[in-house]
Formats: sequence, structure tokens, C-alpha cells
Amino acid sequence: MPADVEWKNTNPIIHYGEVVNYEIISTICDRMVRHDLFEQMKYQIHDFTKTKKSILNSFEIDVISARDIYINTWNEGLYVILACNTKEMTEHALLYKEFMQELAWKVNIVDTIEEAYALAEEYEAVYAKQ
Repeated sequence: MPADVEWKNTNPIIHYGEVVNYEIISTICDRMVRHDLFEQMKYQIHDFTKTKKSILNSFEIDVISARDIYINTWNEGLYVILACNTKEMTEHALLYKEFMQELAWKVNIVDTIEEAYALAEEYEAVYAKQ
């Protein structure tokens, strides 16, 4: 299973499988951007906690970031939460976060899916007060 998507209201939670590569992440990102709810999304959780092997390089992460920078105009307040529990995926997530730092999107990296859910709930509660 490359990835499963579940929804909490208008917000996707993407659970990746044991192996991820550029094609898998790119396909998921394309699905999210084309989804009718993209402009209404408050957050996305990308759960890499089951990922044991990553076939990604820095150029591919740069390409993913460049696409996200381009689509930022359709959802400027998106919160991206990356749950990573391996050194390799955490390094990839840190590189993505570095590429994305000039955007309004907030990117956070956590160790567990439970931490990701907690951050998402906290963000949604704050967002609801605005």
C-alpha cells in the first residue's frame, strides 16, 4: 500500500506505507491540490511513521517544495504536519521545511501520529476562534 487517505472534516490525513518515493508523494500531492476541498483545508497530516525506506533525493524534495510554493496562492493558511520517526524521513522533512520557510504555510515535524493529531486539533481550535 503506497498511501491511504482519511479525512477529518475538510482535512486529509495521509498514511504512507513502508516505502515512499517521489512518485508516491507527488501523486498524493496532486490529488490533494485537485480535491474540491483544497481551498478549505486548514491542515494536512502526512504520516510517515510506518515508512521504513525512502527513495528520495534533495532534488525531488525541492521539486515537491516548488510545487507547494506555486499552489500556496490557493490556500495561504495551510498547516502541514509531518509525522516522522526515522532519521531518514526526519532529514527529508527538515529539508522540505527549510525550502518552505518563506511561505505563509506553517510546517511542523513531530515524532508520532498522536502528536500530529494533537497539533491539528490545537490548530483547528485556534482557527475556529478567528
